Amino acid sequence: MLLHAGMNTTDRNANRKPETTWLDPEDFAYPSGGVYAGRRARVILRANPHNPIVLPYGTLRTVRVGIPDTFFTIPARYRFKGRMIVGYVSSNDGALTFTPEANPEACTNCVPKETGRCT
Repeated sequence: MLLHAGMNTTDRNANRKPETTWLDPEDFAYPSGGVYAGRRARVILRANPHNPIVLPYGTLRTVRVGIPDTFFTIPARYRFKGRMIVGYVSSNDGALTFTPEANPEACTNCVPKETGRCT
C-alpha cells in the first residue's frame, strides 16, 4: 500500500483494487509483532510440490502476515475450511504469492531422511 502525506495509515482500504495483490504496512504488526497482530496481505495462492494439500491455487486470497523473517519471505497463515495453513508470502514477478510449508509426512515427491525434511 502506498502512503502519501496526510493519509491516515489506519485506512486499510485506501488505494486498493480487488484484482491486485497488496501488503499492509509493517506498522500494523506492532506492538506484538506477530501474525495475530492484524497485518494482512492479498496474495495469489501457489502450490508447494512438497505439500499435497488441496487449496484453490491461482486465486487471490487474504492471509495474515507477520514481520519479515528473511529478506525474501514473510511468515503467513491462511484459514481454509476450518484449518489453519501455515506458510510464507514472497514476491514472484511483482505479484505477492502465498506458499504452504512443506509437509514431510505427506510428501509423495521425496523420502524424508533422518532430519524430517524433504530434500
